[in-house]
Amino acid sequence: MATITMIPFQKVVLAAVATKSGIAAVTGIPAWTTSDSTLVALTPSSDGKTCEVKSKGPTGSCTVTCTALGATSLNANHTITIAAATTNLATALSITAQGPPTF
Repeated sequence: MATITMIPFQKVVLAAVATKSGIAAVTGIPAWTTSDSTLVALTPSSDGKTCEVKSKGPTGSCTVTCTALGATSLNANHTITIAAATTNLATALSITAQGPPTF
């Protein structure tokens, strides 16, 4: 699980990338969820391959999850931390699902 730090009211785009020897497919449209909708708003693209994440203003942390079907049900998580404004923050990132989740 990766982490990104955002400032209030910042937007980033997350991308779901299915991989198996470089190229793989998922069936259906990937679903995006957040563990705390008071911190971020999610706007998935119509094909579900990307999702705009916009911080709402309060500081705190939440997890953004992308779920898709490949050979099995796949989940990728990314921690979003909303902090006070600073410099040199990331403006884009991607989530890569690399095979089925391990238990």
